[in-house]
Amino acid sequence: MSRTSTPTLPLSARLTLFDADERRGFFVFGGLVAAYVMLALVMAAVFPDTSHSPLSTAQAYFDYALKNAKFFFIALVLAYPAWVTIKSGDMPITEYVRKSGVLSSYYIAKTTASLAIGFVGFFSFMFAYATIKTRIPELTTFGWDEAFMRMDRALFLGRDPWTVFAWIYDRPGLLRAIDTLYDVWAPIMVSAFIYAFLRKTGPADVRLRFPVALILTWFIGGNLLAVVFASAGPCYYADVTGLPDVYAAQFIRLEAIHSIEALRALDYQRLLWAVYESPGLGLGGISAMPSMHCATSFLLILLARGNRVLLGISVLFFLIILCASFILGWHYAVDGVFAIPVALFGWWAARKLLTGRAAAGESR
Repeated sequence: MSRTSTPTLPLSARLTLFDADERRGFFVFGGLVAAYVMLALVMAAVFPDTSHSPLSTAQAYFDYALKNAKFFFIALVLAYPAWVTIKSGDMPITEYVRKSGVLSSYYIAKTTASLAIGFVGFFSFMFAYATIKTRIPELTTFGWDEAFMRMDRALFLGRDPWTVFAWIYDRPGLLRAIDTLYDVWAPIMVSAFIYAFLRKTGPADVRLRFPVALILTWFIGGNLLAVVFASAGPCYYADVTGLPDVYAAQFIRLEAIHSIEALRALDYQRLLWAVYESPGLGLGGISAMPSMHCATSFLLILLARGNRVLLGISVLFFLIILCASFILGWHYAVDGVFAIPVALFGWWAARKLLTGRAAAGESR
């Protein structure tokens, strides 16, 4: 064999884990996260928390990211052997794995670095988002709840949205399942976020579009618009408006079910209100408009557009989350409706940032 028949990569190529396209994507992603964290730290300095330091808050959201990410890695460990078995066909599995290169030092180093960027980016973005969210009451008052309640009634022809699903409150097991799915949203979101950094096929602007869109959507919707249209949600309606509790009948039924089938939504609602009333700012924060559960679920629809099965599942999941948001008393129905254009803008803006051009009419 001649010496020229065995090509070698240049040293620079062998030492560079990421190509130029990936580096640009990580630069955009990292820049957004860094700017978000800087803004959050400024907010923390202007409105200091007597109960939590920024460091302890960051630790809390690191733990949150780790807790939800573990579901993704458990699913990955369980699914990967089956995926390899299918892909290998008639080839011995050990041979397929060897030829795929997943055991090479380069692949392992690149994957480890990508996952580290994604994980650190996620918990940093969550820390920034929550740090700003908990300070919404310092910036404004919850003045939109009555208006959104009336919008709901106009949308549902004079009825409160939850009454359309009154039959669900007679089925504790079904409502408990809805309550669980509303919580499962978190590990699904984290999984989609982290998978973007694990995925190796396709251009970087396509792979990183979901994480960048999620950050933009949560900042615009969960922070900026949450201040402009500050509202607390049906579960706190009477407390923040001082008006008669138009949702009392709904929560009587929820409490009755809670005594049979524990609903985490009610426990979290009580916890958040206790934190809201405490001297410090605490963790979590209260805001309803627009719904980040719904905005994130709609981003999953946009992410799944290229796969009919995943698209169908994503649409169904979004509809469940949308209805669950007001069935469980977290949100007004319009919170979920207004979340859609916020998610669409975040998706469009992410494409613009990652490629320098809009995505109008493009399938990518």
